[in-house]
Amino acid sequence: MQHQHIDAPPKDQSRGSSIALGDLLGMKNKPIKELAPDPAKPAHIHQPAELKADLGQIQRFLALAFKHCAFEPGSVAFRAFEHNRANTCVINEWAPFDASLAERAAEAAAKVARRPAEQSAVFAPPIALFRSETRADEANVSCCPVLSVEIDARPDATLRELVAVLGQPTITIHSGGVWTSQDGRQENKIHAHWRLTYPATRPDELRKLKAVRRAAAMLVDADKSAAPLVHPMRWPGSWHTKTTSARMCKIVAEDDFAEIDLDVAAEALQAALVDRGLQTPVTSAASSATGFKTEKAWSETALLDAAKLIPNNDLGWDEWNRIGMIFYDASHGDASGLEAFLSWSEKSAKHDETTAEARWDHYSSSPPNNLSDRTLLYEMRKVDPLYTLPAESSDVDTSDIFDMRPAPGRPDRSGPNLKFVSSRIDAKGIPVREWIVSPRLPCGDVAQCVGEPGVSKSTLMLRDALAIASGREDILRGKDELGKPISPERLHKTGAVLVYNAEDRLDEMERRLAAAQRHFGVEDTQHPIILWSGVDGQKLTIVQRDSDRSILKRAAGADLLEQVIRAHDIVLAVLDTQISLSAGSHENNNDDQDVLLQELAIIAAGARCSIAVVHHTSKQTRQNKGDMGAGRGGFAAVGKVRSAFTLVNVTGADDETGWGVSPADGLIRLDYAKTSHDRKPTAPIVFRRVSVPVGNGSGAKPAAAAALFDENPRQALLASGDFAPVLDIVNVETLAANKKITNVDKAKAEAIARIAAEFMGEHTEMQLPGLWEGMGVRMRETGVIRAEKRASVTGEITAALAGAGCEILLDGQPVLIRASKRSPSKTAPWFIERISLAAGEQS
Repeated sequence: MQHQHIDAPPKDQSRGSSIALGDLLGMKNKPIKELAPDPAKPAHIHQPAELKADLGQIQRFLALAFKHCAFEPGSVAFRAFEHNRANTCVINEWAPFDASLAERAAEAAAKVARRPAEQSAVFAPPIALFRSETRADEANVSCCPVLSVEIDARPDATLRELVAVLGQPTITIHSGGVWTSQDGRQENKIHAHWRLTYPATRPDELRKLKAVRRAAAMLVDADKSAAPLVHPMRWPGSWHTKTTSARMCKIVAEDDFAEIDLDVAAEALQAALVDRGLQTPVTSAASSATGFKTEKAWSETALLDAAKLIPNNDLGWDEWNRIGMIFYDASHGDASGLEAFLSWSEKSAKHDETTAEARWDHYSSSPPNNLSDRTLLYEMRKVDPLYTLPAESSDVDTSDIFDMRPAPGRPDRSGPNLKFVSSRIDAKGIPVREWIVSPRLPCGDVAQCVGEPGVSKSTLMLRDALAIASGREDILRGKDELGKPISPERLHKTGAVLVYNAEDRLDEMERRLAAAQRHFGVEDTQHPIILWSGVDGQKLTIVQRDSDRSILKRAAGADLLEQVIRAHDIVLAVLDTQISLSAGSHENNNDDQDVLLQELAIIAAGARCSIAVVHHTSKQTRQNKGDMGAGRGGFAAVGKVRSAFTLVNVTGADDETGWGVSPADGLIRLDYAKTSHDRKPTAPIVFRRVSVPVGNGSGAKPAAAAALFDENPRQALLASGDFAPVLDIVNVETLAANKKITNVDKAKAEAIARIAAEFMGEHTEMQLPGLWEGMGVRMRETGVIRAEKRASVTGEITAALAGAGCEILLDGQPVLIRASKRSPSKTAPWFIERISLAAGEQS
């Protein structure tokens, strides 16, 4: 590869339309190409006001560098630094890693390029993702996808030296700078990037990548200051304005098939450094303290997933043996790894169990030194790019969940707890009240959720569980179109949550929780959610009456519940339903209900947790919103609890007449009936029930699956998977405002919603900056609008889709198309989302 001359900056290109991140990262592979510089063209002297970033270059750079980062969380740090004042940062912005990233980078790069000459700066974001939008330092790096080397001296010869050791780079970039040799010959300075087979994400991988970058620079005497993972590097498509001749930084060669394994790179560089007698700053294939490269052995479930996903089409010996070594290291040589390896090997007609077991034994004496679990995950994602490892089991031991031994440390209730007061109490000595969620779930007390069957009480409690276990207050509060919280509730304490359901099987509970996790974007929780089914497991009985003549008394289940709560530090225990917690009691008997709730109150107080009891209404009280007496049976139950709230379906009548809704909208409202420890909110919290795919099918659309498997409903279900209900908070003020929309406005909103759905394609969420141009063209073609300017077009779209959104039929299925903001900032981008609506009521 020869780059003997300075290349001229390209002509300004018109701003191309934005494409979705998934499409961007999945752009068709292209062969190696080199854009030879034209020595006949001198560099053009641009005025700063003329300069535009090349969106196409930036899009291609993202597609090449971040190709394997589609499933990695994080944000990009846009940084720009003045040339004349070292370390002076003139842009310090954050961009989400989503469909608008290229467009936002182009805007930022153009803004930097147009700065006055005396304030010229370089647009140089680190090529990494950061966990939080706080600091762009190495401690905050979540993912780094490339091995980068910055070559400022002897660029062509230096790159050839690196290619001899590391192979062809994925991306070769002319950075815009020029190196001049002693004989006056000029060459373009180069940034070379080798994409890693899988991005560095773990701390040990990130440390190794930094050492590898330093080793590469040391080997060829390149810029060693570029070794840190957060080193600013100019992006192609931006401008080099350090001199009077503005020059574009651009990709001059690419190979989308060129990748390198981090450990392979480390070994190759170490060997090359040793050959040259240089100090080696990187060790080869460092193993963990266990002797395996995989830091923590995979679970049996994950190993069996690998055996199922990775194909084995009668592979040759070398590849078969390589996969076996990966299983060995990923399992730390455990028997579960052997079982997974045998299961995978059996896919081939060549399989011989004796040979496979013998090979496994051989690994113990000659373990693999260059393979780890990340290689196994890479092989799995070749088949299923969406695969994620199952959540690690918590450290909480649930093996004795049904152990009937008395709970340790249980408070002594053998006598009265009396405190004599004869003077004014010193209030400073009284601890302030504790909450799990205020003002609905008090700590150390019992709350009651009341609603008719099918009104989504169980769904609401699973939503609470997910918010509390994950520490995600936004799940509880929701966000309006400006990103502000809707609900007044606040999350005070996170911790483990126990959800007991006497009516549903465990797999049904898992379906609903999986749908909620998927809908709210929860991958891992800080604390476990423990699911307990009274159908599949032991039924929970708190109080029982042995015969009609005997008294109702505490049952062994109360001891069991108390033990589980204490053993696993439960902060919220959901008990669904109240009627199932008694044996031989009478629901209409106040004394019986008092005994039951008294036992639960004692357990909650002793463990300092909140217990939420799910209870049904009677037929006569099913629409008694905010009524303490709405619960079925004896009134003593609500008298014993410290918090009570009702769930009812929204009808559009009475106080809902101003909302502009009807029963067909499928809305649900939560009203506070009793809040003993705080002021009772007067406004309801309104939810929309949405039907969310669980993710247990093969990914086909329900309508498509039904059409393909019309005569085989089972196959259709396997293709589309299950759906489960999830509750989304709705802004009542927005609902009321939407009533003012005329019939013409409604038709226009539906037309805009259909065009938005068309341009979103398979995506369920996209930013409006990536949609408005194409949508604007289509809306003008169909006569929906006349506007052409960006502000006018986006104003039409947001006016039609903001707030409650617009419901349309898509492929025969009802969906909601909605526009919203995630931040109150005026410059925050609008998002367009597509939400599948529930087909019917579910509890």
